Amino acid sequence: MEQSQSDTALDVINSIPEYVSEIRKNFIDSADLFRLGKVKDALTLFSQVIDALANLMELVERLAEMKMLELGETYTRVQTDVGNFLVMIEEAYGKGDLIALADVIEYESETIEILKELKLSKENS
Repeated sequence: MEQSQSDTALDVINSIPEYVSEIRKNFIDSADLFRLGKVKDALTLFSQVIDALANLMELVERLAEMKMLELGETYTRVQTDVGNFLVMIEEAYGKGDLIALADVIEYESETIEILKELKLSKENS
């Protein structure tokens, strides 16, 4: 039996807390590796985590375009807060200060917790 788009969207929304927790854990692990001077390992993990967050944000955007998410204040905050977090990462990385990057990653990664508040639109719940 095929899943409807609504069921698939619901599965994705229900999985977001798990994805966010795993992404956040890996951000903190990469920050620890930077601080320990394990730059190669840190950059590998950091790259994977950034890709995972980018993929999650792309999926959220697709669900929004399909009008499957509530597009109110929470959605706007997700876009703004996660966008600002990524800018802070880019700025720290651009300066080449890996300790500052580790600090941004660890202390600002809680920003992505807002993703857990996304809800399916009323028409799809």
